[in-house]
Amino acid sequence: MYLKSPLMQRVYGRYFWYLETNKAAHVIAAYEEDTLAGGLIADMKGRKPQHYSRLKGAYVKFFDLLRRLFFKDSAGLYDSADR
Repeated sequence: MYLKSPLMQRVYGRYFWYLETNKAAHVIAAYEEDTLAGGLIADMKGRKPQHYSRLKGAYVKFFDLLRRLFFKDSAGLYDSADR
């Protein structure tokens, strides 16, 4: 709905996954054969992240910077809808 380009959907999907899994206390993934079908990500207060990657953290920060610079209007629409 917010992104028409398959490439941008993939880039944003990776950003979202890295953002959430870098702070998650629990991550449960569901697979159908070798394909990721879904997941449950739990961020719990007082619990340390299960796995933190500096590289993934850098990706998230870089994407946030690009989003603020180039897509601030559309990012605002998404953030409003998300709230």
